[in-house]
Amino acid sequence: MPEIYVNLQSMQNLSSQLQRMMDNLSSIERDIRTAMNSLSWDVPEKGQILNQVNATCRNAAHIVERTHQIKQFVLKAAHEIETVDRQLSSELDKTASALERFTKFISSIVSRVFSGVSNGAIRFFNGLTGISKIITGIPFWTGLTALPFFKEFIRPNSVAVGPVMPLKPSPNWITPRSKNIPASPQPVVPGVVIPPASAPKAPSTEPKAPSPSKPAAPAAPSTSGAAETGKIYINADQLKKLGWVKVNDEMLKDLNNCLQRYNITTPERIRHFISQCSHESGAGNYTKELASGKAYEGRKDLGNVHSGDGPKYKGAGFIQLTGRYNYQAFANAMGDPRIMEGVDYVSKKYPWTSAGFWWDKNHMNDLCDKGATVEQITKRVNGGYNGLDERRKYYRLCTEIFK
Repeated sequence: MPEIYVNLQSMQNLSSQLQRMMDNLSSIERDIRTAMNSLSWDVPEKGQILNQVNATCRNAAHIVERTHQIKQFVLKAAHEIETVDRQLSSELDKTASALERFTKFISSIVSRVFSGVSNGAIRFFNGLTGISKIITGIPFWTGLTALPFFKEFIRPNSVAVGPVMPLKPSPNWITPRSKNIPASPQPVVPGVVIPPASAPKAPSTEPKAPSPSKPAAPAAPSTSGAAETGKIYINADQLKKLGWVKVNDEMLKDLNNCLQRYNITTPERIRHFISQCSHESGAGNYTKELASGKAYEGRKDLGNVHSGDGPKYKGAGFIQLTGRYNYQAFANAMGDPRIMEGVDYVSKKYPWTSAGFWWDKNHMNDLCDKGATVEQITKRVNGGYNGLDERRKYYRLCTEIFK
């Protein structure tokens, strides 16, 4: 408040000047009285002059007194204003400091939220994969897996699918082979709600008659269901270059039969299929879901209408097949009723073919042929972009391996 300080100083200077003037007037008054008293003659003007001098001195003293009172008032007001100013400045400083801290706090939160949309979130979800591998041996893990919050995060090779994309029927659409095996009116997507026309019945263990569009099956049900062509599209060395360790003849046979059956035979189709399966399975380390599957118990949208269906039909294969209804559709396609034995049989016998079944029913070959990017393929497989960096890494390796 500089104006107050300047005016206060001016008032103090004026007061000092008036005080000196009054002192001077008093001195002049004394000098005049002395001079007048020293006059040897007495004149009428002498009294008048003395009266005027006295009146002038009294007026000057009154002015000085009023000035002094004004000065005291201004000093008091200035002091009060200065006190209020200090208090106000202190409060403003505190408020500004609090606002600054609050702004930094909000900025930090906003920054963290938006960074979670980028690579930070991807690393976070990848981190959950590693955590799930470590803690699956803990006794209370089974109880945690029943919680809805955990069901999509405890699966290192799970597919977190978003909204289902409507797909057009194709000529090789699945048709029911007996009244005990329901039809599959929609494409099978892992972990996605695909409501059946009616509640599925218990699977028949009797051999099924062959479909008109398939070669006639032998009297005993087929347990392979694959196109036994003997043609090799991918060998063990190529998978090992991608970091696969658990490679054996049975797995390679299932892989090459899968590629032949679902026509995943061009370099671009193979690159996308193998790179996505490599990420989803941890380079072949996981052929089935690590969680107990109890979270799927009673899920009618997956066809799990019988007690024990959740654990029995949890995710199996390198792109996880989940739910009784999807297992039944896969059994229809393969002509192998043993698929309905559940996750252990599918994960051991058809880790690749079950993934190819999903790939075919979601028309992924068409997407590859249109020049789709890794991001577009990942969006269709995952429903989002979980693990995108690793999928890109696998795809780059596949472009070098599969020419």
